[in-house]
Amino acid sequence: MATVTSSMTVNFLSYVQLTVSAMTMLQESQGSIIVISSMSGRIGTPFTLSYSAAKFALEGFYSSLRRELHLQQINLSVTIAVLGYIDTDNAVKIVGDKITMKANPKEECAQVVVRAGVLRHREVIYPYWSQKPLLLLKEWIPGLLERLLDKFFIMENIH
Repeated sequence: MATVTSSMTVNFLSYVQLTVSAMTMLQESQGSIIVISSMSGRIGTPFTLSYSAAKFALEGFYSSLRRELHLQQINLSVTIAVLGYIDTDNAVKIVGDKITMKANPKEECAQVVVRAGVLRHREVIYPYWSQKPLLLLKEWIPGLLERLLDKFFIMENIH
């Protein structure tokens, strides 16, 4: 339970608290909110249950907030960045020996995310060409997607 609470605090509640605290300023400046989500917030991933749950919650909250702002005609953009496996120290440390995927460069990822926020896009998917087909498969053929993704796990390295 401590892992779930910790992950929800870091990956969900901290975002919500910062947004609530800055909402007046954001509305006055007609600013932008950029939320860092993950493929784990769109496609449930095994062995990262707490992280996946927090990212699903994050996407639900900010998608709903975007709709509320739109209906209230408040000019404040919300960009959700849906990221694949990025070569951050934390991600590589946690899953590097458990999957066979190659991590994508964090510098390029940061540029793509900032550009999407500046341009006030609803969402950005990075890396697009490897992640977007997975999201389409999730909608069209979820069982096939799960079987394909299962092949990336190195089960003997998972405890």
